[in-house]
Amino acid sequence: VGELSGVYYGAVVRGDKGPVKIGRNTNVQDNVTIVNSVSGSGSTIGDDVVIAPGAHLDSVTIEDGAMIGMGARLGAGVKVGKDAFVDAGSVVPEGTEIPAGQLWTGSPARHLRDLSVDEMAYLRTQALSYGQVSSRHADQHAKTLEELDYDNYLRDWREWNYMGPEDPLPKVAPEMVEYYTLTRAQSMAVDQGIFRTKEYNDDV
Repeated sequence: VGELSGVYYGAVVRGDKGPVKIGRNTNVQDNVTIVNSVSGSGSTIGDDVVIAPGAHLDSVTIEDGAMIGMGARLGAGVKVGKDAFVDAGSVVPEGTEIPAGQLWTGSPARHLRDLSVDEMAYLRTQALSYGQVSSRHADQHAKTLEELDYDNYLRDWREWNYMGPEDPLPKVAPEMVEYYTLTRAQSMAVDQGIFRTKEYNDDV
């Protein structure tokens, strides 16, 4: 599995009868199944590929920038060319080769039309967007429970103070830090640690 790629929850990737290679910035979404039913076969998924939820792929080759729609089924030996799009729910028969930059749809799938340059670029932006999601998920997964709790607290605090997620946090004055340090140890009691001065705490 390449850098920035993600295999989402519920997906099954099985290399029982051959290897499965997934390129860079590619996402295999929820409940996708990738298998190799033919002995000695393999599946090769290129870079910047989007495989939408519920798709089923068997011993396939998917070239860079292609998108496989939700619930599509690709039979053994199918090859999908660069920047091509297999529409949602389509059934692509075994051994079919889909040329680069084409839209295929139906059951059995057939060539509907060629994609425009803008449409092919859009497929790439979708892969990039999902790659960013995978990266954020990996960062969150690496955090401790305490760090996640602090992130949640900070997010809520920003909402309470009408701040955006990227707005800089206000700086705390040194005297406030000192006050907090002096009163924190005695703040568990209701009548303690409230509006105390440094001198009072020194006496205590």
